[in-house]
Amino acid sequence: AGWAGAEAPSVVLRSLVGKARAANGDILHLAGNQLICKDISKTSMRSPFEKDVVQHLDSFETLLDYTLASLGLNTDRLYHPVLLSETLNNPSYTRGVLSEVLFECYGAPSVAYGVDALLAYDYAAKPASALGNWTGTMANGLIVRVGHAASHVIPIVDGSAVPAAAYRSGIGSAGCTSTLQQLLHLRYPQHKPAITYHKVQHIKEQYCRVTEGSYDEELQYYADWETLQPRLHRFQLPYTEKEVPAQSEADVERRTRQRQEQAERLREMARAKREARMLKFAGDVRKLQDLHSQVEGAKRKELGALQEKAAALGISDVKAIPRAIAGLVRQLQEVAARHRAKGYTFQDDHPDLQSLP
Repeated sequence: AGWAGAEAPSVVLRSLVGKARAANGDILHLAGNQLICKDISKTSMRSPFEKDVVQHLDSFETLLDYTLASLGLNTDRLYHPVLLSETLNNPSYTRGVLSEVLFECYGAPSVAYGVDALLAYDYAAKPASALGNWTGTMANGLIVRVGHAASHVIPIVDGSAVPAAAYRSGIGSAGCTSTLQQLLHLRYPQHKPAITYHKVQHIKEQYCRVTEGSYDEELQYYADWETLQPRLHRFQLPYTEKEVPAQSEADVERRTRQRQEQAERLREMARAKREARMLKFAGDVRKLQDLHSQVEGAKRKELGALQEKAAALGISDVKAIPRAIAGLVRQLQEVAARHRAKGYTFQDDHPDLQSLP
């Protein structure tokens, strides 16, 4: 935003508005460069534009208030004509709504609209007799306008623009920002939460550029460390250092003693769990051994009752009892071996296990 006749814009800002919570709990309404002073990751933001067309009037009014205040226009109404730049083929409805806001809310004396790409082309063609009537080398050309959400290609033929031959692509600078963010996430996955979209957008706007010469020749600068070194940029991501309280010798000893006691409790719980498993295995082995001895001396009419006992122990056939006993003994020996490896003995505490392998 700026004044007519000035060589450069007086105010350069982001077309964003947002809300943030102050330290006392109040909600702050922010716009433009005010968002740079806040943690963007903790701020609710939105843009008045969608696909380069104004869609949210409330956000547009907030951004316009901030812009006028930055220009020093703190009067009750606007006393200057207003020129708004717009994208190619901006809907007439959007123009009507914006005109209504400027006339009724701000009291603008007059409002004019101009396509931003054509205004930039006219500025590059100075001196020119009139807008849209270019002569000389600027009589024929091709405008490539890269916007936030879309890009336009507008031909200039015989000193006039040809909107009917213009082309719109749904690829803009937002796609470049998203691609750069993905590349940074792949390169630095440990910093993914800190590499937000708006931080990447700031990096793109401040440090990325379009090569003026050959792209292959430009890459040669990055192949040599001596030519690469002046082009390197280092960024400090947000970091909050944790305060580590100083500990006295008594605190260190107390924490060490607590850790040792906790480790001892865990070892005791593991020992009790192993002994419980061994007792269970030992009880199952004895039941199966008793059942096996009964099966060997049983008569045919007694096998049905013994088969029911085997089924209650999880064995479908009495002929599989020896195999089941061998499996339980093997599991018991494995648990007992781990128990002995930890330095424990169990035969003295549990005499029932002394006769087992």
